[in-house]
Amino acid sequence: MNTGFSRTTILLAGVLCAVLTATACGGTADSPNGKSGGTLNVVSLTPPSTFNPARAGITVGENWYTPLAYDSLIHRGPNSKYEPGLATSWKYVGKGNREFRLTLRPGVKFADGTPVTTAAVVNSLKYTFADPNSPQAPSLGKVSVEATGDRTVTLKLARANPEMPYQLSSTTHLGSVISARGLANKKALGHRTFGAGPYVLDEKASVSGDHYTYTPNRNYYNKSAIRYDKIVIKVVSSTNAALSLLKTGAADVAQGDVNTMQSAKSANLKVYSALVAETGIQLTGRAKNAGSKPLRSKLVRQALNYAVDRKAIAEGLLHGTGKPVNQIGTPGTPDYLESEAHRYAYDPDKAKSLLAKAGYPNGFSVTMLSFTANPPASDVAQAVISDWAKVGVKVRVVNASDGAMYSREYLSGGHPMVSYGYGYIPFFLYAKNFYVPTPGLLYGGDDPELAALVRQGDAATGAEQRSLYDQATRRAIDLAWLVPVTSFSVFYYTSPKVKGVKIDLNRPLLDLTELSPA
Repeated sequence: MNTGFSRTTILLAGVLCAVLTATACGGTADSPNGKSGGTLNVVSLTPPSTFNPARAGITVGENWYTPLAYDSLIHRGPNSKYEPGLATSWKYVGKGNREFRLTLRPGVKFADGTPVTTAAVVNSLKYTFADPNSPQAPSLGKVSVEATGDRTVTLKLARANPEMPYQLSSTTHLGSVISARGLANKKALGHRTFGAGPYVLDEKASVSGDHYTYTPNRNYYNKSAIRYDKIVIKVVSSTNAALSLLKTGAADVAQGDVNTMQSAKSANLKVYSALVAETGIQLTGRAKNAGSKPLRSKLVRQALNYAVDRKAIAEGLLHGTGKPVNQIGTPGTPDYLESEAHRYAYDPDKAKSLLAKAGYPNGFSVTMLSFTANPPASDVAQAVISDWAKVGVKVRVVNASDGAMYSREYLSGGHPMVSYGYGYIPFFLYAKNFYVPTPGLLYGGDDPELAALVRQGDAATGAEQRSLYDQATRRAIDLAWLVPVTSFSVFYYTSPKVKGVKIDLNRPLLDLTELSPA
């Protein structure tokens, strides 16, 4: 397979163009019993940035490539229920959420035939956690990993972490275990697979950027979980192209969007959707730009929140498939505070009054970084800019055309505002991005009271943790360093030949390993 992947860290999946080839257009052929066999043809808008699970993306579409070949220690099933993977059980040891122990499944082999031992798991985790290019590992902080028995592995954390089951699950790839052969050939990790998952990447039948072919792992411990003889993921440039393939029977599963949803329904395809992410604007008063000075005033930040007509944006741009939000967290998830849902209701007059009190009766000018390859976030940003213009705030947009440029500009410290989009993650993780001071992260929070609430919540459990996290959310809403706007949905289309689609509010991304012939 032609390689040459590059890693780009972005907030949501970008769309990269590729050309469809005939080698991946077979349609699903059921076995005689109708339960397994044949080829599953999948269409993605996003090629993999790498096959190395330590560095792999977890965004819509890109999240498909790794789990096929790499089983994780813990499987995150529907409704965010944690299920056994390579580990059969797990627990925190002691108090404070700083020691986590896993018991491994016996008798498991990697695809290369070598056993999945405690030593193999320890070495894989150490590699992933220490990889400077891992997009997920920094959230763990310092972690020591050791084998503490024939089948047990223990992680000791430098700081409290109540979300280790999530972080070692199939959602993040941090718990995807790499064989010793893979660790000994790290360059090959980018274009080959060295896991213990149900499938392996067939390099000879794959073309980088175009299509990727997987065949069954003959050493997989659970043969009943292998429901297809082959899975082919094809990359196309648009949801219209993906829909065309489904309509002609050349594909079985594809990503969709709000603009093609009705056409998919009219074609008698199965349409699935779930709220997947939120988009809005991040603010900072520390940018290397004169426009950042007004943002140091809480009155200004609150004015910007009051000036946004969230309901109109959600209904107009997203055709009613999104929900207005004024806080981090998706409506209906545990971290969303319904009691605060109407804070910052659209009130341009109040916004003007607050701007005047802050010393900006005529508004001010500022720059915003936006990611053009992420249509939901960039389109919402344009709508917000129009609303702000009505209260005198003039925004000049700096458009990033790809993920690498977005990351570079984001970290440059030159933009007082950035548009963002992110999928649902537990409170512990988004607090690290938005609430708690992080060295080198310009847009991290810097409020001691808020940071203290988060850290106390991280070490707590049950009702005490929930109370502390809710207090942190209320504090963050009041500080108004974020201008959340709307949540939006992910869409998937399938032919009638496929069953097993399980997506929901807490786990909105489709897991291909759960699909089977209808």
